[in-house]
Amino acid sequence: MDRKVALRLKMHNIKNENIYPALILYEVMKGSKLVQGYVKLDENIYAWHLWVEYNNKILDVNRELYLLWAPGTVEKAWEYSKDYTGKLLDGYEDSENVYELYKSGKDIFWRNTPSKIKTVRQKIINSIKV
Repeated sequence: MDRKVALRLKMHNIKNENIYPALILYEVMKGSKLVQGYVKLDENIYAWHLWVEYNNKILDVNRELYLLWAPGTVEKAWEYSKDYTGKLLDGYEDSENVYELYKSGKDIFWRNTPSKIKTVRQKIINSIKV
């Protein structure tokens, strides 16, 4: 399902737009769980990340988008974790802040989201029923 949502996002020229792809996947996948944690990108390098879990399986629409937009850049499997033991990459504070806004009120959050994202989100929700 993460691949299907990623293809829809790419069709609408959405790249890795902050955390919006993960939130859209989460809303499409009824009964899923949104997970905030970290991905291990290299030996001791971690990045803040948001993914969806469904039936004990990790669904990562952002990884799928990376694979679609830049094939070959994500060659090895990512390790997902709720903690990290190494160096945390900088630059993810905005994503964390956006996620906190989402958690504080989904209706207000989506009203203040860029219109392009809102439109694509609605098209995906209407076209994919899980």
